[in-house]
Amino acid sequence: MTTFSDAGLYYLDSGKSIDIELWWGDGDDHGAVFVMARYHYEQLGPLGFPGVPDPEFAFTTSNFTKRTRFSLLEEVAGESGDVIDYLDPYYIYRVTITNTGPPDTAFAAAFSLEGMTSA
Repeated sequence: MTTFSDAGLYYLDSGKSIDIELWWGDGDDHGAVFVMARYHYEQLGPLGFPGVPDPEFAFTTSNFTKRTRFSLLEEVAGESGDVIDYLDPYYIYRVTITNTGPPDTAFAAAFSLEGMTSA
């Protein structure tokens, strides 16, 4: 297993979603991938507003997708006719992150991605 953290930096308002695609190297296959959003308090900075409580943020991760694409196609003559041979597969991982924090939050939440791969 390989872990990763602090991948990218995104901002998302409460109730909003974003689809994010990620890959490694030249689209290397990393098997099963688990991804979550990690809140970045340091990006928000000190609020400095007397009497205002710290904001609450929550993220929901959904729609895990692993797509396989091919960069080359080759026509190969086979016994039953021409066959398309797929070459150089690459893998794109996609996830949807939704800010499910309270709707009255006045700040966009800053987050990055963290998780693990089975490769």
